[in-house]
Amino acid sequence: MFTFDTGDIARIIKSEIVMINEFQTFKELTDRAAAYLKSLSYGSQSIDSYSREWSRLGDYMRVNGVLRFDSGAGVRYLAQITGNIEVGSLSRKQRNQIRAISVLSDFAETGTIRKRKKKQAPKELNGP
Repeated sequence: MFTFDTGDIARIIKSEIVMINEFQTFKELTDRAAAYLKSLSYGSQSIDSYSREWSRLGDYMRVNGVLRFDSGAGVRYLAQITGNIEVGSLSRKQRNQIRAISVLSDFAETGTIRKRKKKQAPKELNGP
């Protein structure tokens, strides 16, 4: 079991705030996130797809008066575009939109991006 004292929690929150505040503008954040994806050998089509979604997020932020990106802004944007749909009913496009915003949130908060874990179908073993 893991335990945290208030000092640990404060350090975690402070490190996340420092990372988010490291980016002066939303464009700087998205440009650096795209460069980071490229450094991880993501394909140009994937990076372009993420960048287009980030651009739509930026439009949403401007229209709604959001001055600085944080994960809350990403969640509100996703709620607007996906509505109240159950996860299992999301279209591929909606899942990709969620992934793009998750990638940006991860990068803004930590400077890295978590690898997504694809669920593997159970393998049936037909042994002797």
